[in-house]
Amino acid sequence: MDPRKISPNAFLRRVTKSLKNGRRRNVGELAVARGYLSNSRLQEILVRLPASENDDTLGVILVQDRILTASQYLYLSEELEKIELEEAILIRRQTTPPEVEKAMLNPDRSMGRYVLLDRIGAGGMAEVWKGWDRTLSRPVAIKFLREDPANRDGIARFMREAVLAGKLRHPNIVAVQDTGLWRN
Repeated sequence: MDPRKISPNAFLRRVTKSLKNGRRRNVGELAVARGYLSNSRLQEILVRLPASENDDTLGVILVQDRILTASQYLYLSEELEKIELEEAILIRRQTTPPEVEKAMLNPDRSMGRYVLLDRIGAGGMAEVWKGWDRTLSRPVAIKFLREDPANRDGIARFMREAVLAGKLRHPNIVAVQDTGLWRN
């Protein structure tokens, strides 16, 4: 699977699984990698642990069995948190397309949670841009009112259109996800 095409939900599931389920296994693996115990000894200990035990149970056993000191366990836990954070950041970076990374370097293309990529169309009162939602890691279409911001009637008409379009559900109509005002 192309890592750039991972959905935000899959990204969160992957990170959550790593943080929840992986801690017990990974602290043990890290202890093996650092030479504190053998892999066979780790497997013996893991067999004793019920699946429902929390992540710190392995650490308690490793300290009680005098395989690790408490400070060694805390050090390994901190090291593991750093590794997990680095992995999460790497996964996150892999989900952002290169064209978005490039556009993010231009401050004029940044609008809060959105990044403007390319202008894709224009009409009588607005223009539409291809964009990227940084929060949800997905492409979006962003429609801008081209009229004078002081024209309250134009803004009101534009917002009414957004509200009405937001109520529509049809395969040929782009769903409205957000509305708001943006001023430079």
